Amino acid sequence: MLSSIKNGSWPGIAKTAAAARTTYIARIAAATLSLTWESLMVPRGLRIWFVIHFAADILLALPLLCAPVRTLSLLGWSTIDPFGTRLVGAALMGIGLESLLGRNASAEVFRAMLNLKIIWSLGAITGIALSLAGGAPAMGWVFLAVFCVFSLTWIYYRMRLRPTDTRESIGSDD
Repeated sequence: MLSSIKNGSWPGIAKTAAAARTTYIARIAAATLSLTWESLMVPRGLRIWFVIHFAADILLALPLLCAPVRTLSLLGWSTIDPFGTRLVGAALMGIGLESLLGRNASAEVFRAMLNLKIIWSLGAITGIALSLAGGAPAMGWVFLAVFCVFSLTWIYYRMRLRPTDTRESIGSDD
């Protein structure tokens, strides 16, 4: 050990260790700034809407999964398919739970979730409107209104969360 200090390698090791520490600290700082920027890109209101969406989906999903005939009978349906009703309940539960689990995610994850929510809500609006035109129960109008509110909300926030870098929008890995 004494010979390494005399040969000057000890200060070299100290310089290397200092450089490594500096690089490590710089990486942590960069990662922190990046995460903070990603978090700032997602509006707080959108995170709140995700929690509201979770609550609405779960409140409807559980009765549809557990008691489909009773639930839809209470809502005015006379013809009920328990299998299809439970599938809708499962879809609501999945999307609702992901809304809660993903509420603190990055902007990139929010964009993907919003895409899914927009596709789902526009499909549901189309299906509900066609059913109402065919004589669905009056409660269908309430479901249509709720899906319209959520759909407009998702479209609004999706437009706000456009990628800031054009490379990201075309999927470049650079």
